Amino acid sequence: MIIKNESALHTIRDYIQQNPERWLQDEEHPQHYHHFTELPLNLNF
Repeated sequence: MIIKNESALHTIRDYIQQNPERWLQDEEHPQHYHHFTELPLNLNF
């Protein structure tokens, strides 16, 4: 993936950080469990 500018970088970072939260809302996700809300995300950019 080519990141063209700072705005695109922030969009990609936000997507990566928020993606596990979206799993809870996806009823077709194979691990649709409540305990996923407690996933530790220590992403350093």
